[in-house]
Amino acid sequence: MNLTPLFKLSLISGALMLAACGGDDNSSSSNNTDDEHNHAASARILMTSNSDTALTVFDQAHEEFEALGQATEMSGNVIRSDDGLSAAVVTSDGVQFVYSGIHAEEHEEGEEHEEGEEHEEDEEHSETHDAEILTALTLNEAGLTVSMTQNHFAVLKGGNTQFYPAAELEEATEPKAGLELTGVTQTYPAAILDKEHALRLVFAKDKAIVYEGTEATETVLDCVSPTAVVKAHEMTLAQCGTALIAVVVEEHEHAEEAQAAEEGASEDEPSIETPTIDLGTLEVSKLVSNGHKAVVFGSSGLALKSVTWKDDQVMIVDMELEPAKDEVSGEPKATAICDVDFATADTKAGILTNDGQLHFTDLKANTTRKIELDDSNENATCADWALTSGPQSFTVMDSDVGKMYYIDSHDGHPYHIHEKFDLTSGTDVAAAAMLHAVGMEHNHDDH
Repeated sequence: MNLTPLFKLSLISGALMLAACGGDDNSSSSNNTDDEHNHAASARILMTSNSDTALTVFDQAHEEFEALGQATEMSGNVIRSDDGLSAAVVTSDGVQFVYSGIHAEEHEEGEEHEEGEEHEEDEEHSETHDAEILTALTLNEAGLTVSMTQNHFAVLKGGNTQFYPAAELEEATEPKAGLELTGVTQTYPAAILDKEHALRLVFAKDKAIVYEGTEATETVLDCVSPTAVVKAHEMTLAQCGTALIAVVVEEHEHAEEAQAAEEGASEDEPSIETPTIDLGTLEVSKLVSNGHKAVVFGSSGLALKSVTWKDDQVMIVDMELEPAKDEVSGEPKATAICDVDFATADTKAGILTNDGQLHFTDLKANTTRKIELDDSNENATCADWALTSGPQSFTVMDSDVGKMYYIDSHDGHPYHIHEKFDLTSGTDVAAAAMLHAVGMEHNHDDH
């Protein structure tokens, strides 16, 4: 296949611009200037393909698709770093690291945002260069597993975990650290619980064990078939089969003094808790998080729940969707949730269902609205779509009809389809990630 161009950029007419973000009664006025969308100006969307090994980047500043290079195999998964500036492309034959080319400047000291506070990433906060595959870090080996843990790519290789700090990835030539435990064959990449005290969550022999350095602690949980690890405030959640386990690490200044005294811990040692996660009848097929709240959903049906740690306890909330109804039967058209992702600069989660609807749930208010992917076919399946997110935006690639929807929110208006792009006929997007400078508040756990 000719890879240049792999995609064809559609010349969007004024109508497709939806009257400058129109098509929604609450959309912005027709005086839509480039300044209103500076938050996305330096984003790059990295895509893999189910039909070939091409890696493609859509540059939002120039509104064009670019061939980046070749993946180690087709159908690669894309794992974005917590800071949003890089990604790992994971295939059956290896791992490649991609740097976005976006160099974010540090916020001024003290410039932090509380959870849920909306803010914009101004264009002057970053400078951009070409995206690139970091070939010095490429791992050409089958069967590797990768996860993201506190802005480190954790790679399971040969039964041990290697850590690649995302913040240092551009200049790296090898992993910065590794976790090799005598007599222990790890079965999933270890998760960083607390860097200062060298606490790691290690998966081996159907257990999840907290290690301090290379020494196992007494904290051991059952964990058969680990498939995902995420953070939700001080709580680390791991998906084990169709259930969740949790480990909470808190400094004593945030924990009960009585508990610290009872455990006989010194003042500078953190406390470790393992709260039970009761999801009722929900069997988890996917676990995702924005660092503050996690969301879980099953392989069928529309049930999903948010999970977080607040006021020293687990908070689990049912998230209600309002699916479109069949005009004859009155039953919901959607029968499954395809994917969930989070806007990185507000409190919205985007929930894609298999009827071509994208639902927006405010994780703080637990309110939901939805829009229709209006060019998508009713007989499309979850395999036809790929979802990714930006600061106040979501992008859906629909390989069935060859469309890419750019959906955003600005000036306090609801999310709406801002623009559509044509994908080349036959394009089959496997996975995507919008690479952009994520606000500093999303790295508060990296300590």
